[in-house]
Amino acid sequence: RLTLNLGLRWDYYGNPQDRLGHWRTIDFVRTFAAPDGARIPTLFPPSIRTSEAKVKLWEQNPGFFMPRVGLAYRPTDKWVIRTGAGWFSSVQLLVNYSTLNLHPPLSGSEQFDAVTDVARRISVTANSQEYVVQTRRFRPGSPVLTLDEPFTGQNTVRPVNTLHIQPDHKQSDVWQWSLDIQRELPRQTSLTVGYVGSKNTHVANSIGNFNAAGPSPDTNFQPRRPFPRFYDPATPGRGIQSLGVVRFLDSYGNGFYHGLQVKAEKRYSRGLSYGVAYTFSKALGEGENGGNEGGGIQNPRDRRGSRSRYAFDQTQSAIIHWVWEIPFGQNLKGLAAGLLKGWQTNGILTLHTGFPFTPTVGSGDLNTGDADGNRPDRLKNGRLDNPTRKLWYDPSAFQRVTCNIPNRLDLCHYGNSGKNILNSPGQRNLDFSIFKNFRMTERFSLQYRTEFFNAFNTPYFSQPNNLSFVSQDSIVPDGPRVGEIRSLRTDMRIIQFGLKLFF
Repeated sequence: RLTLNLGLRWDYYGNPQDRLGHWRTIDFVRTFAAPDGARIPTLFPPSIRTSEAKVKLWEQNPGFFMPRVGLAYRPTDKWVIRTGAGWFSSVQLLVNYSTLNLHPPLSGSEQFDAVTDVARRISVTANSQEYVVQTRRFRPGSPVLTLDEPFTGQNTVRPVNTLHIQPDHKQSDVWQWSLDIQRELPRQTSLTVGYVGSKNTHVANSIGNFNAAGPSPDTNFQPRRPFPRFYDPATPGRGIQSLGVVRFLDSYGNGFYHGLQVKAEKRYSRGLSYGVAYTFSKALGEGENGGNEGGGIQNPRDRRGSRSRYAFDQTQSAIIHWVWEIPFGQNLKGLAAGLLKGWQTNGILTLHTGFPFTPTVGSGDLNTGDADGNRPDRLKNGRLDNPTRKLWYDPSAFQRVTCNIPNRLDLCHYGNSGKNILNSPGQRNLDFSIFKNFRMTERFSLQYRTEFFNAFNTPYFSQPNNLSFVSQDSIVPDGPRVGEIRSLRTDMRIIQFGLKLFF
C-alpha cells in the first residue's frame, strides 16, 4: 500500500569560456583610479586574444546536491494519495553568454542622445483639429548630430554600450513539490485533484537599463548615470571613455508557481477515450524567467517594484479531448460496410484565459537614458465590464508620467502602475477531425482523414494597442486607437485532407 522513493542527485555545470579570448564584461570590482580620484569601472579581461583573456568571467559553482523524495499511499483499492518534492537545477541559456564578445575593441556599439530644452509653443492643425504643441530646442553648446557629418567632428565621441555579468553569477535552481489524490470511478474512469508548486531561485534576466539615470527634467542624463565613465586597459590610448547603456545579465531573480489541477480521464475501451483537465494557477516573479527576454524592470534599483505575473501566465486553462471509433455497421458487409463502417472522430477543445500585458508610456519622457518604455500612473482599475475588440481596456485609468512638461513636474517620477496588470483576450479553439478506416487485407489498411484546425473559425485576438498621446503636453492617453485590438495570435480555420497507409 505504500511506496517511498528517496534520491540524491549531483549536477555540475562548468563555466563556459571563449577559447579565442573575445569575451569581456564591464567590471565594477577591478576599478581604475581617475585623475579626479574617483574609482571607475574597467573592461575585464584587460586584454583580448591572450592567455590572460581566456578565463572564466565569473566564479565556478561547485555544483548542486539535490535531494528528491516521493511517496504513494493506497488506503483502499480505489484511492491513491501521491506527494513528492525535489530540488532541480537548470543551466542558463548559452546565447546570453555568447553576447559577451560584443565589446570594444572588436565590437560594441555607441549611442548619441541630443540635449534639449523647452522652447516655445506653436499651433498645429491635423485632421481638421487644432493642437497647441510644446517644442524643444538644442541646448546651446551641446553636440548636435546632423546628416552632413554623422561620423565626424564633435560627435565621434559617444557613450559606449556594454554588458555586465556578475563575478558571483549563479546557475538557476528550482524547488518543486506536489500533492494529489486520485479516485477510480466507474467505466474505466479516474479523477485526480492535485496541487503543484515551485520556487525558482537565481532566475536569469536581461536588464537593459542597469546604468539608467533617475527621472529628471534635465535631458542631459549622461552625467547623472550611476556609472558615467569607464576605462579599457586594452585600449589605453582612448583614455577615460563615457559609459552608456549597461545590459546586466542578471541571475538573482525569483519565480513562483502555484496551481490547482483537476483531471478526469477515461481509458480507451469499446472504441472510446476522453479526458477533461482544468488548471487554476498563477506564475509570478521578477523579470521574464527566460534569460534572453527583456526583464521589464522599470527601476533597476527597485527589483521588487517590478515583481508581477509572468507574460506566459494563464489563470485558468481547460482542455477537453476525445477519440471515438463510431460503432456503426460492425456486422455489415459489402457496400454498406464500406460506407458506414470504420468511422472515427477526434477532437481537442481548448479554453484559456488571456495572457497579461503591461500598459506603457514613452521611453524618453523621464530622461533616464533607458530605451525601454516606462509605466504610467494608475488612477483606477482599467478593466472594462464588457470589453470589445475596439476598446479592450479603459485608457482613462492611466496618466502619463513625464519630466518634459514645464508646469507639471509632479509627473516627473517612475509610474506607480504595475507590470502585467491587465489581461489580453482568452482563447476558445476546437481542433476536430473525422477519419474513415478501410481494412484492405490482414496486413494493410488505409485511413482517409479530414482535419479542421480552429474548426469554428474563432478568432484568437492578440493584446490591444498600447497607450499613446497626440502631443507632448497630453497627460491622459488620447492617441488614435488606444486600447484597440488589431492582430491575431493564431491563424483562422485551416482544413486539410490526407491519406495514410498502414502496413
